[in-house]
Amino acid sequence: MSPLQQASVRNQLLAALTPDAFWLLQLHLEPVSLGLRQWVIETQQSIRHVTFPEHGIVSILADTSQGRIEVGLIGPEGMAGVPVVLGIDHSPHGYMVQAEGEALRIPAQDLRTALRHSPSLQAGLLRYAHA
Repeated sequence: MSPLQQASVRNQLLAALTPDAFWLLQLHLEPVSLGLRQWVIETQQSIRHVTFPEHGIVSILADTSQGRIEVGLIGPEGMAGVPVVLGIDHSPHGYMVQAEGEALRIPAQDLRTALRHSPSLQAGLLRYAHA
């Protein structure tokens, strides 16, 4: 299989990275299907992968005293796994697929390693976290 080319990705966050930052992720990104109601990240569980949707929607869910509520949506503009960028290995929120699609994902440890080697990558993903 040939390496993933940045020009072919449909995730806007990955497409906007500098070529050097993308190169650090390139060999670790794997295509995955997003199935309806599939957990991408479970509440308070170790985050094993960071997911960059290309098509489909991932909901960010919070458990409250009134039940589970949706507090955010992630589509092809972003990523599920911001806590990893912030140096945290779990999330108080769950991430569940609400609209089927495809994504690229990277093992969380590989993303952590890339972040340590690229100020450009870290800056780009922290800007996304801030927005």
